Amino acid sequence: MIEHVLVVDDSTETTEEIMATLVRLGVKSYAANDLSAATRLLERTRIDLVLLDLRLGNENGLDLLPRVAALPRVPPPVAFVSGLDPDILVSAEDAARRARLPVAGHLAKPLGRQQLAQLLDSVSQRPLPEHVEPPPVEPMSMAAMERALEQGWLVPFFQPQYDLVDGTLSGFEALARYLPPDRPEPVGPAAFAVYLDSERFAWSIFESIACQSLDLFTRVNHGDPHTRLSINLPAEIFADPRFPGELIRWCRDRAFPHDRLVLELTETRLNLTPEQRMGLSKARISGFELSLDDFGSGASNLDRLAQLPFTEVKIDAWFLLHGEDEGRNHHLLGDIARLCRQRNIRTVVEGVEDSALLELAIRDGFNVGQGYLFGRPMPAEDASSLPLKRDEIANLRTITINNGSSRAAHDPVLSQDELALLNSLWDEAASPEQPGATELTASHRSDPSQPWCLIVEDDQEVREEIVITLKQEGQACWTAESLEDCRWTLRNIDSIGVIFLDLCLPDGNGLEILDPLFKAEYGQAPAVVVLTGHGSPEIKRFAQRAGATLYLDKPASAIQIRQAFYAALAQYRTQLSA
Repeated sequence: MIEHVLVVDDSTETTEEIMATLVRLGVKSYAANDLSAATRLLERTRIDLVLLDLRLGNENGLDLLPRVAALPRVPPPVAFVSGLDPDILVSAEDAARRARLPVAGHLAKPLGRQQLAQLLDSVSQRPLPEHVEPPPVEPMSMAAMERALEQGWLVPFFQPQYDLVDGTLSGFEALARYLPPDRPEPVGPAAFAVYLDSERFAWSIFESIACQSLDLFTRVNHGDPHTRLSINLPAEIFADPRFPGELIRWCRDRAFPHDRLVLELTETRLNLTPEQRMGLSKARISGFELSLDDFGSGASNLDRLAQLPFTEVKIDAWFLLHGEDEGRNHHLLGDIARLCRQRNIRTVVEGVEDSALLELAIRDGFNVGQGYLFGRPMPAEDASSLPLKRDEIANLRTITINNGSSRAAHDPVLSQDELALLNSLWDEAASPEQPGATELTASHRSDPSQPWCLIVEDDQEVREEIVITLKQEGQACWTAESLEDCRWTLRNIDSIGVIFLDLCLPDGNGLEILDPLFKAEYGQAPAVVVLTGHGSPEIKRFAQRAGATLYLDKPASAIQIRQAFYAALAQYRTQLSA
């Protein structure tokens, strides 16, 4: 209940109007026209809410925030009252939160009675301290860190992630916690953050948390083989000579699939070393997923997203928190989601703490949600009892799309049909006769007389990029991940006119398929586009000797994919008419 409000504004007229409105609302108010007067009132009077103007004559209203934070009692919520640009107000709110203050929002001048009444009601009903940063934690000493590792007091806690399309439990993030036997509650990473990327401790911490997480995960994931496990890694780990060899061995010893392990890059420095970049590439080559943590903050920027082989992006909670703000932030969430959809990158939005934020994440088309609404970081035994599905997600999604407010549903680049197609490809819906061979059904085929296209590629990201690009051209496709899948498709599917063929497949060299292909052992020989990530003249010569004349170097843009496809289609039709 709000009973005492402090109005800090240098305009007598504005102050009197606000105070008169507060009297009519039954709230006692106090006035201050500068920082000194406001500080004295805060120190002597119980204040439930501060209404703060940002411009106080020659003073800046933000300078009051440290004084509010330093009060010897729980600080009151702060609401900004100003006629300044909305982006400035959002920035002021962010500064208040970083000063560990609860923020009630902002109001534009001139201020009406209804606006003020709604603000008071909002402050009275919602738990504002949810977004307040915790007070600083005393860092552990090096001796304490060494003992924690020796005694096994550094343990993983698991925070759930839920699919924002169907509401199913999609994964967990393993987060390090310090839990010695004499502490009833775990201590967060602030106590040992200084050691996470240190030369002395980085690998030991990574090994301890990774191995414990892998050991516990069969208990946490309810036996679902599709649930992902995410582990945080500083950039130093990717440059360690033991990486990724040791990680591969740990997974092999526990029969843990590489494609279910997501490695989150947590890095604040702008530049990665060549060794760190190579380590990231090695991780993807080994089949692990890569996630760019805290995208949009610090060093997690567009450069990294464009240059490195990330399969997932984690959206910093700040963007979700400000997703309904006026100004440029209003559309920023949707822009980020659209960017990632265009690059086939999974999006995980952090900070989903209530139903309103969940609805916002669904509206903007993010794939996965993580936050206190679904569960705080918890021990493995608690994580194992979480629900496998959250029905409120599917219900909210249905309401959002039916109301026409889903940005994903109206995305100008990816239509609703294309999003459904992308989801079906991620599920790798196998045909009943042959797992691994996937068809885009006849409903996606704009011209039944047009030949099929077969994409033979074991890299899911490359495979999906080609399929989506060709789908936009009205071309129907089959996909295969291995030579065996390719041979089955060629034996059972007629009218394949174009093949995109990767050379490095799990069960052999793609060149092995060319000789029987061009000898017409599978019927009319299709035109072949050789996919190579090496760009090697020797490889091209080998392919040319086998009969392939078209090449596409990976990674390829949508324009390059279309050009290669139409060149191959023209070649196939020329062969048919010969």
